[in-house]
Amino acid sequence: MNLTTVAWIAGVILTISTWGTVYRIWKGPSLLDRVLASDVLLSIITSALCIIMIVTDTQYSIILLVAIALIGFVGSVTVARFADNSKADEATPITTVERHRRRKNRGNRSTGRDHRDYHAEDTDKVHHSESHPSRASMDQGE
Repeated sequence: MNLTTVAWIAGVILTISTWGTVYRIWKGPSLLDRVLASDVLLSIITSALCIIMIVTDTQYSIILLVAIALIGFVGSVTVARFADNSKADEATPITTVERHRRRKNRGNRSTGRDHRDYHAEDTDKVHHSESHPSRASMDQGE
């Protein structure tokens, strides 16, 4: 087999793969399926450009290959970062007082009320009573 025959076989395989990938982008069923299919499509395009570079014995599209790979990587990382919404509360920074208030509210859900109102002077006592028992006793005047 010569190089032209191998290139044609690889081209046919990439064409069939492209049609399957475009179908997955078109039909879905979810956004993550479409994003994954678009990442696969970028890989197919990169493979086709590599085959063209090998057959023509040129390296003109090497910058294009790097750009496509970079776009695919950044896109995949971005989607992976924002796809999982179950940890959205962990990604949001909250203060220690707010975290303590949320913990207390979990216990008061049956009554629907919170028995304590935290002010700025209470923040030091709340923080130290949880992490430093000896410091909490000093804050209480003992």
